[in-house]
Amino acid sequence: MVVEDRNWFSDVAVKKVRNGRNTRFWLDRWTGDSPLCLAFPRLFSLSIQKEASVGDLRVMAGDRWVWGLELSG
Repeated sequence: MVVEDRNWFSDVAVKKVRNGRNTRFWLDRWTGDSPLCLAFPRLFSLSIQKEASVGDLRVMAGDRWVWGLELSG
């Protein structure tokens, strides 16, 4: 069996975010067909970081990057 090693994120990304400081995580269209606020309205409504950039929400955890989303409620 052959497993294809693909980077799924690159397949769906629509904007190069570089360091992420100029791309808003929820409000700009940078992955998929619509901004994440429209794709995931419930999570967006719970977010306390609605204006945060991709760079603001990317957090180093040990030796890898993770999303540092903060939700209310």
